[in-house]
Amino acid sequence: MYDRKRILIINYYWPPCGGPAVQRWLDFANRFATDKFEVHILTVSPETATFTSIDQSLVKEINSSIKVHHADASDYFWLYKKFLGKGKVPGNALADEDNPNVLKKIARFLRGNFFLPDPRRGWNANAKKEALSIIKQDKIDIIITAGPPQSTHLIGLDIKRQFPNLFWIADFHDYWTDVFFLDKFYRTRLARWVDRKYEKSVLISANHVLTHTDYGQKLYYDKVKGERTPNFISVVRMGYDEQKFRNFEKTEPSTSFKITYTGTLADYYDPECVLDALNDIVGLKNGLDFELHLVGIISPKIKAYIEKTNLKKKTFFHGYIPHKESIRILFSSNLLLLFNPNVKNDIGIVPGKIFEYMATGIPILSISSHGSENEKLLEKHKAGVNFERSELKELTKYFIELFERWSTSTKKISFHTKKEVAHSRKDEYKKIKRAIESD
Repeated sequence: MYDRKRILIINYYWPPCGGPAVQRWLDFANRFATDKFEVHILTVSPETATFTSIDQSLVKEINSSIKVHHADASDYFWLYKKFLGKGKVPGNALADEDNPNVLKKIARFLRGNFFLPDPRRGWNANAKKEALSIIKQDKIDIIITAGPPQSTHLIGLDIKRQFPNLFWIADFHDYWTDVFFLDKFYRTRLARWVDRKYEKSVLISANHVLTHTDYGQKLYYDKVKGERTPNFISVVRMGYDEQKFRNFEKTEPSTSFKITYTGTLADYYDPECVLDALNDIVGLKNGLDFELHLVGIISPKIKAYIEKTNLKKKTFFHGYIPHKESIRILFSSNLLLLFNPNVKNDIGIVPGKIFEYMATGIPILSISSHGSENEKLLEKHKAGVNFERSELKELTKYFIELFERWSTSTKKISFHTKKEVAHSRKDEYKKIKRAIESD
């Protein structure tokens, strides 16, 4: 039986920052605290942070026993915010736009070649100093580094070298050198080599590595095959907080068929296939009563595309809203949309929202490559269907059949009646504990 009970989680993204990755480690930290661990969080000072979204409601969810420590960051995004971003932090590390102007191309080049592994490395020096102080003063047994930003793992690497007996878990929530948007940064051969060297150093040095996909597990093992055994890495899914979902029930049947998407929808998600299918249906079935609800940060280009179609009067833009309200909207829906970025080799991309979607019991329409991990998850749990973007006729047919089923039934479609489905955070948390206990 292990006796480690003092844990330090180093995580740049922490409330008041919003988003799925924040909710995941907030949930796990709370479970550690409830499980009688002494939990310390080291995060960036809100005054010097560069967060893309804020959700103050998450602050209230932090277990009162958790000790939160802060370290200031050097803000390498200030030039972008001042001259290019109109005061806003760029999404997905400057890669959200399909057609950047010359200045933005220069910004991408600088990001991809001079800020390795990412611009938030400006936090590392102060964070490392604070982490070492916490480790010594509070006799920490376990450290967990959560990426992105992947530069956070370099803090863990430095600490491990100074305290080799510390048990270190590195959580690769997103891919590192294989993340899809790196291709947009005009990276030199030298930059790619340096980044891969950082990544491999972490994979070799961490006691245990977490990834959120089966694809990632094989990918990372292949990078260090011969130097580590396969059991050094575990798949811990994004999951969903089963406690939050117990408090919601599906609403009464609506007079309109409600289609919902939550999260960021950038240009490279290319959702036009679904929009075109719905637009065709409006033309074929004049007066068909459905609503399209887009919750989160939606690309101006996609908004403009919708404005030019018959969907204009049927679409509702909610913007970024607190997580609890987002769940409420999911439960009032009849169909949930899931898009993978339209990039090469998207089969290993699994958006965290898929697990919250499944937890509602509402059908999911996924757009990703056939053979993707999304498609396999939906088939395994009988949670929905997956199409490729080229299958416009099949998409249109699916919508028509779905609408007809809905209009001739009780106007309520679900795929299961269980209160909890696979991949709850309760189950995913057990995997992290097993990793600690196995050492």
